Amino acid sequence: MAREPVSAEVQEATAKLRTYHQLGMQLLKDHEPGVTRWADMQAVCERFNLAAHTIRTLRAFAARYTTSELARLCQQCEQHGRVIGLTVLRHLVKFHDRRKRTQFQSRLIAGAWSNVRIVAELKRARRPTGTGGRKPDVAQDVPGVLLQLQGFAVAWGRWSKRFADKSDGDVKVRPKELPRKVQAAMKSVTTAFEALSAAVSPRKKKIGGKDQAERGQRSNVRRRSRDT
Repeated sequence: MAREPVSAEVQEATAKLRTYHQLGMQLLKDHEPGVTRWADMQAVCERFNLAAHTIRTLRAFAARYTTSELARLCQQCEQHGRVIGLTVLRHLVKFHDRRKRTQFQSRLIAGAWSNVRIVAELKRARRPTGTGGRKPDVAQDVPGVLLQLQGFAVAWGRWSKRFADKSDGDVKVRPKELPRKVQAAMKSVTTAFEALSAAVSPRKKKIGGKDQAERGQRSNVRRRSRDT
């Protein structure tokens, strides 16, 4: 059976893929190892007129895909009439395992997956093997659970504070780079954790004091029993 001609849209998309790969190679070549300051990334953004997350995607694309793998990607797109852009590349470069990436790539192109389907399948593909990993530990009493909850709140507070710290040069992504819905959701999570921490702290102290009093009472009873 004769192969259908490649549409102009697909041809344009595969040409962009090759351009992205070339630009990624240039970005990799110009990237100085050990440079982690946000100011350096801003300079690159201004130079290439690209967002930071796009620059990271292009670098990863060039680093993960060899010339032959790029050719294979373009061939699959042409064969199935599939347009692949930066959004899909951003998902594909998350695979460090070449074999798994190749399999995932073939499935999403042949299956004409939507972005929603790609995200769902990506989560499934990168999920730890087995039944979801070891079950999380849950404390055996109320004070212990409250202590765990406070720990979650503290951990989130420390993480989000560092994430928003512009002076921390080791942080490669900034809040403003995330989708607006994600930023709004993060603010809601912070508010919820702050409320949780405020609710847990006094309750934990109250329960802890009661627990100590009960222990003291039981100790007194045991001493009186021995004396008699």
